[in-house]
Order: sequence, then structure tokens, then C-alpha cells
Amino acid sequence: MEIWQSSVVTPVLVLLRAMNLLGCGGGSSSRGSTGPPNPAPAIDAISPNSSQQGGPSFTLSVVGSNFISDSNVQWNGSNLPTTFVSNALLTAAVPASAIAAPGPDAVTVVNPAPGGGASAMLNFAVPCVIPCSAPASGQTSARLGAYYFDGWSGPRFHFFVKLSCPRRFRSSLATIREQLRGGPN
Repeated sequence: MEIWQSSVVTPVLVLLRAMNLLGCGGGSSSRGSTGPPNPAPAIDAISPNSSQQGGPSFTLSVVGSNFISDSNVQWNGSNLPTTFVSNALLTAAVPASAIAAPGPDAVTVVNPAPGGGASAMLNFAVPCVIPCSAPASGQTSARLGAYYFDGWSGPRFHFFVKLSCPRRFRSSLATIREQLRGGPN
């Protein structure tokens, strides 16, 4: 009887090991395939594509293809809170701190593995803030062609010509002075 038991036990153990390695088809196996790979995302456009430096937080719309529910919008490589709308549209919350400094910022979409990957980047522009120059009434001197005007102010310009103004331009200067004062044309 011992011979019969060993001859039955060995094939059963081999069969159980084979089912464990291959899976038996009815359940899930952590060693088996997880399905088709995720597609690589592509970005066609972002909206808005620029903002003022130091502006408020906003919602960024990313239009493209191959987006999935696990896609993430990244800003300079950091994940943003992302909402999946469709396989062609994602939205992301961009905090005000992201546009506090000037410069182009890189926007990408990343799909997780298996497959997946990162899209090509699109630039988001945050231009430098250039301070406004003082109004003309604050100027104290300017050169216009051969003339040197000094000390103008207000809506009617009051100016003086330096003595270095060539004599041949003095008659033209009188005409300009009359026009600026609202005199005869």
C-alpha cells in the first residue's frame, strides 16, 4: 500500500505546483499579467498659457490625448492636484506660489507604469514685471533732435533752450513753442 500512496502523492504535488505557477484561470494572481500597458500621453495645448507674475491661483486645462484616470499634470516636475475629465482633457489646480517668480514653467502629463511615461512639455509663460516709468510731467530734461528741453511740467510744456542750440533752429523752436502753448498753427 505504501507504493500506491507515493505514486499518487507525487503526481498530485507536481500538478499543484504547476497550477500555482501558471494560475488556474479563475482567480487573480499577483505574478500574472496586469493587463495592457498604459498609453503614453500627449499634450496639444494648455489654457491659459501665461499669467502675470504674482497672480492668484487658477485652474489649468490640458488638452491632448491618451489621458487616463491616473494621469498627473506636472508643473516643473512636481505633481499638481489633477482632475480627469476625459481621455483628451485634464484640469489641474495651480497654486499662486507656482507663478510667484518669472520664467517659463514646464507643463507635462505623466501616465503611470506599466507603459505610460511623460508627454513632451509645453511652456507656461510668467513674464517679468517691468515697473512703469514716471510720467512725462516728472521729467526734468530731454533731448529732441537738435533741441534740448529742460524743466517741462504739466499739460502745457514750459521749457528753456540751452544756449548751445544752433542759431538755424531757433525760428523752428519758436513755432514749436507756439504749438505746445496752444498758439496759432
